[in-house]
Amino acid sequence: MAQARPAQTIASRTYGQDRRKVSELGAAFIQGPQAEGVVATRQHFPGLGAASANTDNGSVTIAATRPDLEAGLAPSRPAIDAGVAMVMVSTATYPTLGSKKLAAFSPAIVNGLLRDQLGL
Repeated sequence: MAQARPAQTIASRTYGQDRRKVSELGAAFIQGPQAEGVVATRQHFPGLGAASANTDNGSVTIAATRPDLEAGLAPSRPAIDAGVAMVMVSTATYPTLGSKKLAAFSPAIVNGLLRDQLGL
């Protein structure tokens, strides 16, 4: 499967385009600070790679397909397995994940996807 390119709005703030590498680097980062008692955070759940604009500047709807969004969750599992203590949920909307609300306020995303499906 081809790797998704992060949108220009977030590309400079990512570990890269290769999901396997992003997963490895993210898990390593989480383990480092947490081993010293500092809480690490998995950010922008369920992901901003398909964002067309910066969510810091206003409402953004992520219109990617459900399979693409679910494939983009690949780095979440290693982060959870590494014991990430906190997850920052995105303030974009993801209608293909079953929500018209901002992800941070969406039961379908927070409860269904993050808690029930991924187990955090």
